[in-house]
Amino acid sequence: MLSAIGAALGFVRRNTAAAAGVFAASFILFVVVVGVYALVAPGARGAGPSMWVGFALGQLYVVGRLWVKLLFWASETALFQRRLAHAGYTSRPVPSWPDSPAAEAIGTFSS
Repeated sequence: MLSAIGAALGFVRRNTAAAAGVFAASFILFVVVVGVYALVAPGARGAGPSMWVGFALGQLYVVGRLWVKLLFWASETALFQRRLAHAGYTSRPVPSWPDSPAAEAIGTFSS
């Protein structure tokens, strides 16, 4: 865990401008979602249609916050993959298994 945190901090240090840009864009989008909710959310005015409108707007607010969080994670993942996670870095080489001794023994009997 500590080495993963160290590697993450190293990646952010090497890519400070891009990571800060992604974070700033996500933060601004979050502020916009909260601001829109603050402007359109009705107060609790009792039962009736206004209660259901308030409930629907509250649910849309939750979905908006979730969307911003998922967008942030996706953009950070895309930044990492674009900058560091190339095929030679993340994938292991294809294993080439040696022939078993039984295969060699079969080869000597067939000749």
